[in-house]
Amino acid sequence: MQGPDDGGESLFADGFAVAESLGTNQPEAFKTLSRIPAPFVFRDDSTELRAHRCLLELGAQGELAAIHYNNRSMAPLCLHPDDLAGFYQAYRELALLLRNREFQFRVKLENGNLVAFNNRRVLHGRSGFAAAGNRWLQGCYVDSDGLMSSLAILQKKMCAYP
Repeated sequence: MQGPDDGGESLFADGFAVAESLGTNQPEAFKTLSRIPAPFVFRDDSTELRAHRCLLELGAQGELAAIHYNNRSMAPLCLHPDDLAGFYQAYRELALLLRNREFQFRVKLENGNLVAFNNRRVLHGRSGFAAAGNRWLQGCYVDSDGLMSSLAILQKKMCAYP
């Protein structure tokens, strides 16, 4: 007999390792996902967030800077017909790699556990539960710009001479 606590593993995937594998084994898919931006939208009664970015974001030197993958908030695409099939094929290949256990870390979180990670590199999800039950998960996001600003102010204070 399965109970309400069966299942529900937290899943973490190293998005950079997934992207590297995609680039090595399917370079056209990597190129497509780093060239064609997709719309992302989240809204509720008190929030409306919108972004338009490539799933694989490259830095100024062509290095992978971030991975943006959220199948729940990706909005409908408005692409040129020549790009549509290629984008969806590349998107499918990325999704399959993310589900590959080779790239995943799985852990069953217990009451009071805290997990912190770089949301621009690590992707997260959860496996299904075997039965209904009461559960609570609190999410919190920290903006790296705010963190870097706080660190710079602290460093300035620590290095100030009387």
